Amino acid sequence: MEADRWIYGETQDTPELHNARCNQSPQSGCHCIGDGKWCFKETALTVKTPDDKWVFFGGVELECVRDNQGSAAWNALGAGDRFFIDLNNPNEIRARVLTSSRSIGLRLRCRARYYP
Repeated sequence: MEADRWIYGETQDTPELHNARCNQSPQSGCHCIGDGKWCFKETALTVKTPDDKWVFFGGVELECVRDNQGSAAWNALGAGDRFFIDLNNPNEIRARVLTSSRSIGLRLRCRARYYP
């Protein structure tokens, strides 16, 4: 068995918000960050180790696995005002990301080490 490897969370699709503005109805739940023009909504992400013998080390990464017409770059994925780590335990990491524009597929990944 390898001593350490990447562990990947499940891919989550972000909301479809192409051209959705903050002041438009029914855009409830919008976060109006940046210039306040566009609606950003949260997507929750999680990555877990297979069992308690695996322990995360290093930083968690946000990975786009399905882009949509350049929306990943437009969203500036991972920017400090759009990516929040809510739980950072040795066996589980939970985060939220704010996105706008077209729906994309995101997941978390982190290196983990096996301790027999």
